[in-house]
Amino acid sequence: MLQKIWDYILIFITPLVLLAVGVFGLVAYRQSSGVDFPNSHDGVLLASDDYLANSNRLAEPTIQYFLSQNSQLKGIEEISYQKYLALRNELAKASQALPPSSCLVVKQGDVNLYSHNAQIGLVPASGQKLLLALSALIVLGPDYTYTTQVRAVNEPVNGRLAGNLFLVGGGDPFLWTDDYFEFQMGDQEEIKYSSLNELANQLIDAGLFSISGAVVGVENRYDEARYPPAWPIGFRNSNISGPLSALIANQGFELQVVEPEEPEEITPEGNNESDNVIENDDVENTVENDGVNDDAENIAENAVENDGVENDGVNDGANNVIENDGVNDGADNVIENTAENDDTEIVEPEREWGPAFNSAISAATIFDDLLEAKSVRIPFSPFTSTNFPSIVLAEIESPPLSDLLKNLLSTSDNTAAELVLKEMGFKSKGVGSTQAGIEAMVDALVEAGIYSTRPSVLPSDGSGVSQSTRTTCMELMKVLEYSNQNVINPNNRENSEPNFNQNPLIEKLSIPSKRGTLLNFSPTEEVNGRVSAKTGTWEGVASLTGFVSATPIDSSTRILGNKNLLRFSYISNDTLSTSLSKSQRQILEENIVSAMLRYLE
Repeated sequence: MLQKIWDYILIFITPLVLLAVGVFGLVAYRQSSGVDFPNSHDGVLLASDDYLANSNRLAEPTIQYFLSQNSQLKGIEEISYQKYLALRNELAKASQALPPSSCLVVKQGDVNLYSHNAQIGLVPASGQKLLLALSALIVLGPDYTYTTQVRAVNEPVNGRLAGNLFLVGGGDPFLWTDDYFEFQMGDQEEIKYSSLNELANQLIDAGLFSISGAVVGVENRYDEARYPPAWPIGFRNSNISGPLSALIANQGFELQVVEPEEPEEITPEGNNESDNVIENDDVENTVENDGVNDDAENIAENAVENDGVENDGVNDGANNVIENDGVNDGADNVIENTAENDDTEIVEPEREWGPAFNSAISAATIFDDLLEAKSVRIPFSPFTSTNFPSIVLAEIESPPLSDLLKNLLSTSDNTAAELVLKEMGFKSKGVGSTQAGIEAMVDALVEAGIYSTRPSVLPSDGSGVSQSTRTTCMELMKVLEYSNQNVINPNNRENSEPNFNQNPLIEKLSIPSKRGTLLNFSPTEEVNGRVSAKTGTWEGVASLTGFVSATPIDSSTRILGNKNLLRFSYISNDTLSTSLSKSQRQILEENIVSAMLRYLE
């Protein structure tokens, strides 16, 4: 009897158990693979990704059904179902190739064309700079400028300045020398900066030629923290950023001598070894020695052909002779050099840009050198001070913040990002620190609706170098959708005249073949200015957020309601079990962008 009861139980219970296991397995598969249920795409009813992974299983009537049920999609006139299906197929394949900790969102107008893990918090790398830039526009305003000043206790008298010359930093992140701009940007004329050379020339044009003291650097606008607290120790004193300061020139980098691994030892011929190398190209003496020098105690003779000067004679009785091509008799000390100029190897120390030990001292030293190059006499070495006098001798104003953000975003400048963050803290909280800047940034993003609520865990920096910072693809999408109607003058909100329906960042991002970190990005042979995006790359992290357009993008490109423009955001974080190589990431990113370009054709 008990056996029969048990058999009945097995007959009825087993199918239920199998059904439950099947449902659980399906849910687990969808969650692990990133495949969403049909109605889980952020409230937009779309075809499920498991159908889209195989186009043969998704018939045309089914697509029409999903589109007909979606009022948002019906808002896109003359939508091509086939193009729509092809786009989602390619995006679904890209999502499946990404690590589980990844997100991808693509929107057209108000329509979510594709959404995968949109609300998952991930490490954005330099995608964080988008949040920083938008908050800076809100806190500081697009027309905000930085001012760097030269001050002194007294006015110069007849070109002579008694005392020290004070270089007072105003936090300008793009205070550069002209040669540094050339080194960094080459012919990228769109990049704007504040020329330290121009500031020096103002003093020269005013007649300054002598300072009795020194150039003094003043950096007391911000705190003394050289790097954000959350940055790992290994990131400091590296080429990802110079040490932060309110007085910083050339991003906190300076030319430093690189010691060769195996330095060459030059031992001149003669009785006495000498370390002095006489460089023929720098010799200014052009006296011809065609005769004989007698009873000379010290004769330095250069017979190498140098612009037509020859030394073919004989020197007798010389105690110290540097001789080339001639004969020396009776010389106690002889250094012979029989090489011609064209064959002489001039050994110059190798130099490269590296982070300065102290940015304020470095800036003061650079300014000192610029003045001395114009023949200004400065007897003492630069130093720093927290005090400065009231008399302004010269000043330079930076380009507006709107232009500086184009520099920051397109080139992904970490130093500039952290300095802008400190300036936001200084203006909003009265403290020029990373923490005050983070508070100001979060306040602005909550006000703008980018953050629905104040995050329980705040960002760690403004640049995205810190891997403890988290954001979502949807938050980055909101940044792209934030229009100029909200970016108004923070000091005159009531009388601001907003420019509706234009994103303040669209033309400030990197553009393939034009500028910035996407300069060599080639998803197709002819991008033609149709892509504008912010990159983010770090070890195990990649992100790409921006715009793809049917026509070239410029500052007048409309955002909302523009059917010829797609907005997208992608973040990928490697896990212990899944990782992508740099080339694999690039291929995926190019495939994603190419799919969107084809969709708009």
